[in-house]
Amino acid sequence: SDVSLTAAAAPDATTATTTQVVSTTPPPNAAALASMLASMSPPSITSTIASSTRSSTNTPSGVAKTVRGEVRHVLGGAAELRTALEEASAAGALTVVDWSIPTCGPCQRIRPAYAAMALVRQNVQFVGVDAHASAENASLARDASVRAFPTFHLYANMRRVGEMSGADETRLAALIDAHAAPAAAEIIVSPVPNSSPAVTASVPGSTTSMDTMQAAIASALTTLRGACAGLPEFVTATKTALLFVGNVLDNPGDGKYRKVRLANPGFRAKLGRFTGGIAVMEAFGFEKQGDGDDLVLVMSELSATHPGLPAMRALLERAVPPVG
Repeated sequence: SDVSLTAAAAPDATTATTTQVVSTTPPPNAAALASMLASMSPPSITSTIASSTRSSTNTPSGVAKTVRGEVRHVLGGAAELRTALEEASAAGALTVVDWSIPTCGPCQRIRPAYAAMALVRQNVQFVGVDAHASAENASLARDASVRAFPTFHLYANMRRVGEMSGADETRLAALIDAHAAPAAAEIIVSPVPNSSPAVTASVPGSTTSMDTMQAAIASALTTLRGACAGLPEFVTATKTALLFVGNVLDNPGDGKYRKVRLANPGFRAKLGRFTGGIAVMEAFGFEKQGDGDDLVLVMSELSATHPGLPAMRALLERAVPPVG
């Protein structure tokens, strides 16, 4: 094999027992949903890594581009994975590899959370290997002794230092944080079309950074999807959230569009009644105010100018899977 897939000696605490978690009956269009959430950093709004760093460690030219807030999908098997590991090793970064197959329900359910982890852990390289995507990937999975999906392998300096199987987001995050080095790259957010000039990840005058907003929306949508009985219900709920966000963007300066009563029958029936529904609105910048029947979601004038709003609205309007 072109890449070392054997595990280095590591404490037992970093290696989870492999369990069979493969499902042959994934939710309808689950892959489309996962792809939508995993693509929440298109070129127009993606986080890129600047050549300067916060630490004194120098990152070799051409390496930092692979350690960014998105999942790197491998299609070429061992050779391609080896390249990714070499680049991350040269940058002193941890690499996490997500082994999955399209027919595995748990794989699809954790995929949005995995993408969200990539957004907020800019110092870690996140890789996805679909074992059914190519013959090379299938061979690579066999060489890596992957017997259950999803399985996650952690690599440092070209050696496997940890692993776990199963769609446990909390356990995966803890495993990653136990091995990841401190962030070593300054994040710059590219300009969004028809919005303000290029800004740093911390938006001036705002308490929420661009990448934090994206991660919060991804996490809230994942919770919302789990609370909905099916994909049509989830799409309706998502479009309802986008309707209220669109009202804010399309009517700047009009305060009535920045307020939503939680008792509003339409809002409650299509979005508010679901676990995660309110969290989606809060991820976009709405805040709860009042109590009882007077409880409302309000977006401040400042939050209404956040450059992430039009970017996320446009992305989700394009990406929400059709129902029919």
